[in-house]
Order: sequence, then structure tokens, then C-alpha cells
Amino acid sequence: VLTFTWPAKGEQGAVPISIDCGTRATRYEEDLVDVLCPPSCDHSRLSVWGSRVYASVSSICAAAVHR
Repeated sequence: VLTFTWPAKGEQGAVPISIDCGTRATRYEEDLVDVLCPPSCDHSRLSVWGSRVYASVSSICAAAVHR
């Protein structure tokens, strides 16, 4: 399950991990990971399953754009 959270205004989040366009949440064991998606992803070619809560086999970057 992918969940997206953002730090409260003025709150510093963790340093994000750079990921590839097709990286899926199944790659991470942690419940919460801050990631940085590349700007050049072709989201139309990436798989997303869910809305608001996404299946862990979804592309993290595509799910973020979908959300």
C-alpha cells in the first residue's frame, strides 16, 4: 500500500531518496519513505492500481502524479 504524506507547513521532512520512474513500493520495507521522482517520467507508460491508496506494485512516481 502506498500512502503519500507531506510535511506540515514549515516542517522539515526527511532527505528524499532519488528513484527511477518505474520504482515500485515493493522495493522498500519501511512504511514511509520520502522519494524524489525524475522530471522526465512518461507516466502514460507506467502502471497504477488504486486511488488515494495505491497497490504496492504501482509505480511510485505515476501514483504520485495520479493522486
